Amino acid sequence: MFTDGLDVPDELVEALSGPLVDHHVHGCLAGPVDRPTFETLLNEGSSDPVPPYTTQFDSQLGFAVRRWCAPLLGLEPGAPADMYWARRAQLGAAEVARLLLPAAGVQRWIVDPGYGADVVTSPPTLAAWSGAPADALVRLESLAEELLAAGTAPPDYPDAFRARLAEPRPVGAKSIVAYRCGFDLDWSPPSDAAVAAELAAGGGAGRMSSPLLAVFGIHAAVQAGLPVQLHVGLGDRDLDLHRTDPMLLLGLLRHMTKVERVWFRMRFAGEQVDFPFGSDFQAEFEGADPARAAADYARLTEEIKHADAAAANASLDDTFTSNGEVMSLRMIYLHMIEEYARHLGHADLLREQIDGVTGE
Repeated sequence: MFTDGLDVPDELVEALSGPLVDHHVHGCLAGPVDRPTFETLLNEGSSDPVPPYTTQFDSQLGFAVRRWCAPLLGLEPGAPADMYWARRAQLGAAEVARLLLPAAGVQRWIVDPGYGADVVTSPPTLAAWSGAPADALVRLESLAEELLAAGTAPPDYPDAFRARLAEPRPVGAKSIVAYRCGFDLDWSPPSDAAVAAELAAGGGAGRMSSPLLAVFGIHAAVQAGLPVQLHVGLGDRDLDLHRTDPMLLLGLLRHMTKVERVWFRMRFAGEQVDFPFGSDFQAEFEGADPARAAADYARLTEEIKHADAAAANASLDDTFTSNGEVMSLRMIYLHMIEEYARHLGHADLLREQIDGVTGE
């Protein structure tokens, strides 16, 4: 029993003992992958490689995999990462799937096939390996890109989009509009003429990020009688909810870039450099763009290197004057500890309000 040794509320046990439907899933791995690729799949929020001294198997999800999946593969609970990976490689993708998937207790899979089609299984293969039926969603942005890549003319696009939602009929639709455009949109249904005009003006070129086309797709799915999932992943770098959530973490990251520069380079070292995002205090928050998240993160890490260099040969008791007040390098470091602790606390509060998880 999955509750052995755990204090689980009776209501939760009853709910988890009934038929389970996984309403949003991608296929499982269809074949062998190298370990870095596998570890990337343990953390969808960031594709950056982890430092060489650690592993995604030591993340919270990694701990859960080693605790609960290892016994199903014939290993002890909490098996070491290297042992788990070796056993997984020995068994092969198909056998691992046949061991793990039925144990999940899922009786129906609702699959988004719009991700990793070259890496993960199709819904029929997922069904065969798990022993449970699998139905497919249609990802609205992928459908739009597919139609445009096929050369659909702007006047024909609205009817072609609606036709694809009708035959064969999917069980539902999914939108990633939160990533492409955010939710701060004009949600009134656009006319077919407005859609054609948007396409004629180049609004559908490349990666589909037109708010008007996104809204059209969602309304078309609703009109087709399909349930619509709006996918929002906490922590994903390209998520754009700055009007929904005033504590957008990307803004805090950009804010700390400015704080590092101001205290170490501009005030302590006296370097003649500009503020990183201009003199407007709100720019670091209002100018946050998920499409530039990786660049903003790189900018922070680069700024930290400059800050380290500015203080590398200094004593903690070295002083400087700022706004007529004599301060020390020691005070800067104490302030930076306070600054990071305060904003990490903001992030922790936000996370706890969403799903109860804390940073303890």
